[in-house]
Amino acid sequence: MDLHRIVDNHEEYLDYTDQKGTIEVLLEVGNGTTTFQQIEDTVLISQSTINKRLNRGIELDLIEVVFRRTDYGTQKRYTLTELGDVMLNYIEAVDLDTKTRRVQKAHREFDDSFSSLVHLLEGLSGKYDSKNDLPQKRIEKMKESTDESYEEEHQLDEEGEQSDQNKGEGSDDQDDSTN
Repeated sequence: MDLHRIVDNHEEYLDYTDQKGTIEVLLEVGNGTTTFQQIEDTVLISQSTINKRLNRGIELDLIEVVFRRTDYGTQKRYTLTELGDVMLNYIEAVDLDTKTRRVQKAHREFDDSFSSLVHLLEGLSGKYDSKNDLPQKRIEKMKESTDESYEEEHQLDEEGEQSDQNKGEGSDDQDDSTN
């Protein structure tokens, strides 16, 4: 292993690690021998970007290709070289692996929430008359029904105060100033 290569060419390695998705790819390959599909399933970059990061990692002697026999033929896999292991240790030493995983998780949670919003909005389409039942009117109706259920639950009188029969129910508050 030529550790001096990273030191002597640190700008080249920094440029590589600074590219979108490089840290993710190195982390996945660093988990053991990995297929392209396994990398694709985990990282948040396109296939073409994965391919570019793998090829550049190979050029920089951080990643190597290994072929493994399977029942269906030969499978192309990626693994870190000794130099790649050193780079991975540097990534882990500055906790970049943990931070990358957190970003991946947050991105996936965002995607899930956004998909839920899309599903909700698609479910609303065609369910209201655009002239008489605008979304703002739907929101107002939902608010009114929420207000009505609150009033029923708390049995508010006309002045908006809790009725005498519900005052004190479930409440043990007493004036402690007389004690």
